[in-house]
Amino acid sequence: LSQMQSHVWEMSLSLHGNHVVQKLIMNLFPQEVQFVVDAFRGRVVEAAQNQMQSRVLERLLEYCPPSQTEVLAEEALGHAPTLLRHSFGNFVLQAVLEHGTAEHRSVLVGAICSDAHRLARHKIASNSVRKALMASSPADQDALIRALKFDPLSFASLAKHKTGSFVCRELKQLAKRMGK
Repeated sequence: LSQMQSHVWEMSLSLHGNHVVQKLIMNLFPQEVQFVVDAFRGRVVEAAQNQMQSRVLERLLEYCPPSQTEVLAEEALGHAPTLLRHSFGNFVLQAVLEHGTAEHRSVLVGAICSDAHRLARHKIASNSVRKALMASSPADQDALIRALKFDPLSFASLAKHKTGSFVCRELKQLAKRMGK
């Protein structure tokens, strides 16, 4: 393990090495994988846009407490508009929605609300919009619903859009769960 610590960044870039790093995260205590968190600090955006490293980031967010990964989540949130639309970065942001703090979820929902209709129509970003509807607090869900339904004409066209229709379907399911 000590020999691996100085090579964790390179291993996480490897097709096979990233699986080793993920297994470490999944099987060791969070404090024992702090060296992985440290290796990604300041490089989250680069890692989130890499097929293998994005998976390592997801495992860190999933298996380590938010207090340990806070710096990583905040770095990703600082680049949310880009990562929401990225084929690998959006999965990292979905992990923030699922495993991050309430504050992190709220910040990300705010970023989504600022461009809700375009993101809901985006082939990749729409997945994060749907996850935000599922994983957010009731207040954040209401804010996102208001952003999506702000303009009735745009909302009607969103419901007919090939990608946006999935977001509208999630809205209907949310309304059923909330009893509305």
